[in-house]
Amino acid sequence: MEKYKMQSIDRLDISDKAIKMFRENKIETLGELCCKTKTELKEMELKQGETKVYKLSEDEFKQIDLDLGEIGLHLAL
Repeated sequence: MEKYKMQSIDRLDISDKAIKMFRENKIETLGELCCKTKTELKEMELKQGETKVYKLSEDEFKQIDLDLGEIGLHLAL
């Protein structure tokens, strides 16, 4: 399981905007993502200047849970 924590968030089946948002919030690996709660992720947003451009959808939360669960990982509680 530890080997998966070092893998890139690119392996998740989510949008490029979601990946970019994670990177802007200093989340590069699955391990870093697993340290975040769903609430923390809901508060994140991708901005362009002062304009909010993107937030994770419920479908993306479900996909993240599914992708992480398949390799025995999960978000923090």
